[in-house]
Amino acid sequence: MDRLCAGLALGMALAVVGAVSVSAQEEAADGAKSGEVPPLSPAVREWLEAPGSAEFGRWLAQSLERDPNRPEWLDMLADILQGSRLGPTDGWFRRAVAQTRFVGPVLAAKYDKDGDYALSRWEFPGTSEDFARLDRDGNGAIRGDDIVWPEHALAPSPGSMLYFEADADSDGRVTREELLAFFERADSGGLGFLSLDDLKRILPMPGGGSRPGSGGGSSARDDGPDKATLIRGLFAQEIGSLQPGPAVGETAPEFTLRKVDGSGTVRLSDLVGEKPVVLVFGNITCGPFRSQAGNIEKLYRRYQDRANFVMIYVREAHPTDGWRMASNERAEVRIEQPRTFDERLGVAQTCQRKLGFEMPFVVDTIDDAVGAIYSGMPSRLYVIDRDGKVAYKSGRGPFGFKPAEMEQALIWTLTEQALADREAAKSAEATAEASVGREPHEQSEPEDAGETPAPQPAAEEAPRPQADRSAIQEVDDAAEEGGRAAGPWVPVLENEVAYRRLAIVRDEGAVPRLPIWARALAGPLPRATAAMLALDAAHRTGNPLEPKLRAAVRWTVARANRSPYALATAERDLREAGLSAEAIGRLRRGDMSDFDAVGRDALALAEQLTLDGSSVTDEAVARLIDGLGPEQTVALVLLVAHGNFQDRLLLSLGVMGEPGGALAPVAVRLDRQAAVEVPARVRPATADTAPPGPTTIDDPEWTAVDIESLRQELAGQQARPGRIRVPTFEEIVAKLPAGQAPPRPVKIQWSLVCMGYQPELASAWGTTTGAFAVDARQDRVFEESLFWVVTRAIRCFY
Repeated sequence: MDRLCAGLALGMALAVVGAVSVSAQEEAADGAKSGEVPPLSPAVREWLEAPGSAEFGRWLAQSLERDPNRPEWLDMLADILQGSRLGPTDGWFRRAVAQTRFVGPVLAAKYDKDGDYALSRWEFPGTSEDFARLDRDGNGAIRGDDIVWPEHALAPSPGSMLYFEADADSDGRVTREELLAFFERADSGGLGFLSLDDLKRILPMPGGGSRPGSGGGSSARDDGPDKATLIRGLFAQEIGSLQPGPAVGETAPEFTLRKVDGSGTVRLSDLVGEKPVVLVFGNITCGPFRSQAGNIEKLYRRYQDRANFVMIYVREAHPTDGWRMASNERAEVRIEQPRTFDERLGVAQTCQRKLGFEMPFVVDTIDDAVGAIYSGMPSRLYVIDRDGKVAYKSGRGPFGFKPAEMEQALIWTLTEQALADREAAKSAEATAEASVGREPHEQSEPEDAGETPAPQPAAEEAPRPQADRSAIQEVDDAAEEGGRAAGPWVPVLENEVAYRRLAIVRDEGAVPRLPIWARALAGPLPRATAAMLALDAAHRTGNPLEPKLRAAVRWTVARANRSPYALATAERDLREAGLSAEAIGRLRRGDMSDFDAVGRDALALAEQLTLDGSSVTDEAVARLIDGLGPEQTVALVLLVAHGNFQDRLLLSLGVMGEPGGALAPVAVRLDRQAAVEVPARVRPATADTAPPGPTTIDDPEWTAVDIESLRQELAGQQARPGRIRVPTFEEIVAKLPAGQAPPRPVKIQWSLVCMGYQPELASAWGTTTGAFAVDARQDRVFEESLFWVVTRAIRCFY
């Protein structure tokens, strides 16, 4: 019965559009490539408007409802015959929804280690930035609501209503000028402000006269075609491909298409392998696709280094000789359906210019071969993994075209890829070591009492110390062999020579073994090096966080910074705190079960502060203060700050590990009066002419902000309530030992917080910065410029 219904429907459809040849019937039955569709005869048009077509459509829909394998286009045909204007639940839109292999049960089985049906930051193996984008509601966990997208792409919202009203040129992006023009239109009285009624007037709710496209509410009235236009558009594949496209898990069909600028071709198989591939299908007469152009371009710029993007230009959805849209007329997008490839190429070039696409841009053949086989018309999105398999397939456009949903699938694909690479690297290294049977290489101390020259990069890097190898393997890139030199990149003093140069109070007894980084810095920075040794010891032994947590926090920072030296040192401290090898192994795998809920929150905040400190929320800090108290929360932040400072020092020096394993902290005391020799600081010679290069920095995000906007943002920051109570200077003085109070009152709030809650740690840091200032004697302009660069890079408003 189902096949009989399908055959009757196919025969009727082919008769309606005038396709009479057997070959044409076979192609349509298979959902094959599109060709020219003859105009409908007056008799057919009359029948389509008669009650009989609607009755046939209802019979067809009821007859085929039980057949899950029916072609999608039959659903569309049945609903068109019944009078559908193609809403989000009509025709094939009911069935052709998004497909992804990253569904809740699969993700839970792979990542939800504690079985609470939510993925915490520590259960997610990717970056904090990726986690924040997956955590759509920002509540600190990835749950079911974060990975489902029930609303269609044209669902009305306040944001979409404002967007469609403001995007006057319909190019998919709202500029500052367009927002100002919108304000002028809305400010009907010219009073310089907008009232609630002004906004209600210019942004009416859907169904009450909203402009077409502002959520799909009124587009049917303004742009609604008759049945004949929809039937013809269906079989011309203007409203969508007759094929369903490859399913998730299937191999993406190969294609080779010409670039829009005529410079060559792009072949899919050349892109698959190293990175995932994102395919974007669209055309300029599809208004909803134009509205998403800004979203697509932002995703391309965000992920272009991690994925290969390709924009594929396909058959026009609303040409002037087809389903003509009033919204296109308003946007002055008037294009006939191209009849030759050169015509399509010209239209595609117009689209690229208007929508500002910078991603690789190719054009489908005039027979719609790629658009048809991928079901890419009028718009669609795919994510293809490195094996060439479809990992994500959006719903049919326009309702299923959701760039944010695609971004989520891309992040999961990248996460899978990173995990696979990590496991493969571990397996390869274990196999290589087992087959070679090599002994761990031990570095030796230099025998002479002078300076040891920095080692030069060798053709093959020597194996690192065994004690550090397990930690180094946990760093994504730092553990790769052959990528960098085996030791520090600066001269290193012999231990006793370095010790004698330090500005320290010398105690009786043996000379302690100094870490490599201290031996590298003792010559040029004798005071600062002594202060840094004391600061390191203060955090490793005196930070009030309980020993297991403070070592784990330091480990977390080191892992985020990919600092193998600090990882090995933190693992040493974890063992000292009583963690077993099995527990440390769990930590490396992202299993936080050895820590309570407060500890897990602390570790998550430590990583977020390291990787993306500007994204830390008030709620996250408040939760930690509730769990740890303000004193230990400040201790945690100071430890994270110290870890980030130290890791950048270690990485810039090229220090990968200590010979024989990580060292215990070295307890020394700075002697402020010690007579130490500091190399002379020579100011670079001033050139007669300016060096070649730009005189300004091309930073649109920065240059777009004027002084008044900066002042307003600063005022907004100052008006925000603080996350922690700021002690008064008098409270701080009352707690300090006699004679240690600052000579004048301190007004800087972060100083008051640090001194008020953790005076010992704050003092150790202040001593370090002060000692560095004495040793370095830097140019103040250079120093402040460097400070600006750093704060700008980490988006620190201070």
